[in-house]
Amino acid sequence: MSAQSLTSLLLLMSSIIVERQYEYDKLVKRETIKSYYDYVIVGAGSAGSVVASRLSEKQSNGVLLLEAGDRETIVSTMPSQSDSLKDTPMDWNYTIVPQKFSCFGLNNRSMKWPRGRALGGTSAINRMAYLRGNPKDFDNWVHESGADGWQWSQVFKYFLRSEKQMDPLLASNGYHATTGPLAVSTPPVVDVMTRQWVIASNTLGYPIIDLNGAHRRGTAITQRNILYGRRQSSAEAYLLTNCWRKNLHILANTLVTKVLFNDKKQAIGVEFTKNGIKQQVYAKKEVILSAGVIGSAQLLLLSGVGPKKHLQDLNIPIIANLPVGHNLHDQPRVYGIQFLTNSTFTNQAITIESLTNYFINGSGPLTQSEYSTTIYQSSYVHQTDWPDVQLGLIPSSPATRRTSGQSTGIRDDIWDVFYKPYTNKTQFSISVILLRPKSRGSLRLKSSNPSDKPLLDPNYFADSQDLYTIAEGMQEAYRIALSPSMAPFDVKPYQTIVPGCESDHNGNFMRPSLDYFRCLARSLTSSAAHMVGTCKMGAISDSSAVVDPKLRVKGISNLRVIDGSIMPSVVSANTHAAIVMIGEYGAEIVLKSSK
Repeated sequence: MSAQSLTSLLLLMSSIIVERQYEYDKLVKRETIKSYYDYVIVGAGSAGSVVASRLSEKQSNGVLLLEAGDRETIVSTMPSQSDSLKDTPMDWNYTIVPQKFSCFGLNNRSMKWPRGRALGGTSAINRMAYLRGNPKDFDNWVHESGADGWQWSQVFKYFLRSEKQMDPLLASNGYHATTGPLAVSTPPVVDVMTRQWVIASNTLGYPIIDLNGAHRRGTAITQRNILYGRRQSSAEAYLLTNCWRKNLHILANTLVTKVLFNDKKQAIGVEFTKNGIKQQVYAKKEVILSAGVIGSAQLLLLSGVGPKKHLQDLNIPIIANLPVGHNLHDQPRVYGIQFLTNSTFTNQAITIESLTNYFINGSGPLTQSEYSTTIYQSSYVHQTDWPDVQLGLIPSSPATRRTSGQSTGIRDDIWDVFYKPYTNKTQFSISVILLRPKSRGSLRLKSSNPSDKPLLDPNYFADSQDLYTIAEGMQEAYRIALSPSMAPFDVKPYQTIVPGCESDHNGNFMRPSLDYFRCLARSLTSSAAHMVGTCKMGAISDSSAVVDPKLRVKGISNLRVIDGSIMPSVVSANTHAAIVMIGEYGAEIVLKSSK
């Protein structure tokens, strides 16, 4: 690149950064906030951004949105850079407690849990996959938990309300909408191996489908929340476009530490800290918690809403005895499904050339976040079209990530034996995700100090059925990866065995035993980062529920939770699309109740 071209690129980048700074300065109000608002919303994430936008559509509603993180960055808008956002100020950097039934091959039998701390929440750092889940998931919320009104026939319209489908081949098939705020697009260009995975799956009997269409068992290139080559978080879709609204105030870098109540058990406001100064703000109508599966539950507990004994142990005055923090669960994923190949993958490093393509043309490797998905139904499911395992090809591995300086948490002795011999080889991973885990864990406070991160225990594989199901999915991943359709790319599995699993290996590297896959899952456990459930929704009579089907915290007035924490059970997919739907539906519930 010539000096003149480089100068032009730098000037363009500078102008874009300044423009975004101006946009966010309009969005994040600098003036002193008022003492009272109609609605005070905690958390500007996947759901909170939606709720704030929809409530402020009515000009007479005064809305205050409080977010612990800051604005998104130029790097966070680049779809290719999702992994680089972990362990940064945009990530809460949570760590789970040592596990009893999993994580044997990880340091301290633990792992990090990425959660977004920014305007947009986790939608500002995730991989942007747009998958709604299975209609049976939502019907099951009604049948199993008494969450009346949340069946598929009811929630489908709220998915449509949010969606701006960009793919003309899908837009008119009856399962999508084109007028919503949130862009959903198909990658225009994908690596040959990513596309070949879909072909191989199809050859083995998986129909190529719209993964959000009429059926769920099948395969396809995954759609993403990407608009013209740039990530579109919930904040970008719902807040930045409404920065001119005078009735919507947003405070970033603001940590809410307590919900305030009067003596009638009514939520009347919140206490928060900004710039080291403790302040309070009050809600005329409602306080709405949208701080996510961890933040909403932690805030309720700090405020005296939770299990009686746990609060008593921490000397927190009890407002309501509710099972807050119970029902925590996550979709486990497994490291170690690795294959060597003679193919090559797109280099997504930030270079002068890739920056030029990104900023000038809105194209190139920085706009790509490739992922091909195959949805598999295990032998343990006896209903039609309710797959329970998600398989996806990822053009990298822990080996390549570790050599580039990104910590995986895998123990050194295991990495040295299993991964190290292949660090300089071209390879790919198969992400194997258990979509509907039976295991349940918990969230508890470490102390009554809001700055202390809570104790998070997903209790992976506590239910042995989870282990058997994910092992079957791993076996299916091998079947696809080593199928004749992949042969032109010289696909071969690792010829090393995970230490500790030697006695479970049958000696056949092309077709390892289920015993070995179960051992591998227990050893190299990972997370799909789809945590839900800590403020479970259910019928009023359900003693395991925290909120009712109107999302009201039981036994308390003027307080709701609207985010992924209310899911009784996780959807059979990535969770972002469903959480946006919860924001849309929840906002309408609030608006209707205020009439």
